[in-house]
Amino acid sequence: MSESQMVVYNHKKAVLSIKKTSLDKTIEAGQQLVNEVNSVAERLMDLVGECEDLASLISDLIKANSHYQRQVIDALREEKGE
Repeated sequence: MSESQMVVYNHKKAVLSIKKTSLDKTIEAGQQLVNEVNSVAERLMDLVGECEDLASLISDLIKANSHYQRQVIDALREEKGE
């Protein structure tokens, strides 16, 4: 990449970070929440050990969280027009 291309690239990157919309911020916040739920569920799975019923419920929580994540992100992207 030439120096001028690098300058243009860095400028575009800086402008894009400034133009972050509230929708983008909402998507990022939602992703952080989803990551936290997954982290807690995984820690619970580790603690549960041999309690299969509880482990199954936690596994269902992880699946539901992932499904929710996909639905919300799809809806937000659709609203944004991507």
